Amino acid sequence: AGGGGGAGSSAAELIWRAGPYVVVWKGEGVAISDDDDAAAGDGGGKAGGATSSKGARSGKGAKQSGSSGRQRGGGSQTVIAWAAELLGGAWEPASSLDPSIAGLVLLTRAGIEAPSAHGSYAMIVAPRVVAATAVQEEAGSSADSVQALWEPLGLYGGMEDEDGARLVQEGPSGHFGRLGLVEVVAELSRPSGGGHGKGQAAAAPSSAPSPLPAVCALQELGFGIVRLQPGSKTSHRHALEMPEQGGDGQEEVQPGTCVCVVAIQVPQVARSHPCLAGKAKIDSAGIVRVPVPKKFNTLLTSERSLAEQRSRSSGGGVVEFRGMSLLVPEEQLRPRPSSGSLVDAAVQVLWSVNGGASASRILDLGVGSGALLLAMLRELGDACSGHGVDIDEAAVRTCLANARHVLGETGASRVGAVLADFTRLADAEVRGQLAKEGYDIVVCNPPYRSEQQQAAYDRSTGRFGGNTEHAKTLVAGETGLEMYEGVAACLAHDFAHCMADRRKDAEPVLKRGGTLIFQVEAGMRGATGGMAKVVGAAVERASGGRLVMRGTHVDERGLERAILIQHAEQGQTSDLPLAGGPNASSDE
Repeated sequence: AGGGGGAGSSAAELIWRAGPYVVVWKGEGVAISDDDDAAAGDGGGKAGGATSSKGARSGKGAKQSGSSGRQRGGGSQTVIAWAAELLGGAWEPASSLDPSIAGLVLLTRAGIEAPSAHGSYAMIVAPRVVAATAVQEEAGSSADSVQALWEPLGLYGGMEDEDGARLVQEGPSGHFGRLGLVEVVAELSRPSGGGHGKGQAAAAPSSAPSPLPAVCALQELGFGIVRLQPGSKTSHRHALEMPEQGGDGQEEVQPGTCVCVVAIQVPQVARSHPCLAGKAKIDSAGIVRVPVPKKFNTLLTSERSLAEQRSRSSGGGVVEFRGMSLLVPEEQLRPRPSSGSLVDAAVQVLWSVNGGASASRILDLGVGSGALLLAMLRELGDACSGHGVDIDEAAVRTCLANARHVLGETGASRVGAVLADFTRLADAEVRGQLAKEGYDIVVCNPPYRSEQQQAAYDRSTGRFGGNTEHAKTLVAGETGLEMYEGVAACLAHDFAHCMADRRKDAEPVLKRGGTLIFQVEAGMRGATGGMAKVVGAAVERASGGRLVMRGTHVDERGLERAILIQHAEQGQTSDLPLAGGPNASSDE
């Protein structure tokens, strides 16, 4: 757990103790006192956050930040009740956190005057001067230019002689150009009013100031604070945003803001107390701290990987994919390494079901540059052939040009490309351009974002995160499932028509015994996130039950990357690699 969350069902974990003073780590969703819990239950907070009994607001910032994540539920202990049970006697909070935020809390024995509690917040921030369109350039910036981006942090005021803001870690970001983990000092409880450092607006007297003044101060210095916005009902993923905060009477950080308490400066009287206990040591400045939440570092790592991927994909319109150098115009979708799972799944299915790939036919819906189709034909051998379908005329031309480059003039004769809407394959003018024998494998990596997801992405990163890919390659519609549903309905209708026709030469597009493979957002065997089950259900629903999901393809990292679909009437193909192998999992 992020900062050192306790085990079991405990409300908190003892970090440090000195006589009448105790520092504990409070889990996410845990109230400090019954009064805090009651206030949270009243739903009194703004911007999605609850209000503590003493008027403090800290928002739901840490709820998405990688803190311990134990949810407050019926019968759960408050921190005060936990302290009374574990340490004995009566305790009172010297600092306070909203039930929704995880972090350090200072407690004192009842009757001991509560001191001001100083400490620090960890935040994920980005320099606003780095335009999203400069992602690739910034990813390779010189050390001097990168350092200049973070110099304004030195203007953030601190307590006494301590620096007010410290850059803990920074690196390239696929969304924002550069992204950093910054630790800023603040007053975590304040019996009377006070300031927050240079450039910071003074907050009203409160026992637990919100992180909002620190957020606003960093914004004034030219930094944006990263926020994780939960996805829609059709997506488990979180969208990154960098909204302006502090306006319109806002009293707490917006939900999902990447902020968490990681340090508390304990009172002078406690630092030399003879009774010391707990897992953490106090430093020479009287600071007790816990590690930054792990998800903060995970986010920085994933952003670095995305930036490097985009940098590799920006070299003069040529993209490397599975050993091929492909021409990819800037408005077309660049093939991602994760899409290689569709190639792996198709090859595995053909070898498992057909005992080889001899004379197999492949159809790639939304072929784009031809990356998936050409990779499969290249790996399966000269006996295989395939078609690509795309609504974009430039994509059709690009696919055929890449086929000549990758397979040579002779090999390119095995590749066809059709200009059409791939949700209308059953139309006579389209069906007539495809193989009348049907296809053993149909693959599709369709647009999958909802309009809402794309709007949030654009707000946070600039148009398409600095990429120039056209909206139609990324956005499906209102729910993000429209293309999956359109393909499913089309193939089901085509299959029903062929069965009713009963002609010997009337083979459906997805032939009997064939497999449709969709790429989906990744998830860990359905246990954490992922869209496999959601997309599978949508396909079955849109096809009227004529198509059924048979299983998922799992990559080398254990992530579900693709779903395998067949005609319901044919029954499950016994040799389909759905279970027992390292790259597949059964849905049954």
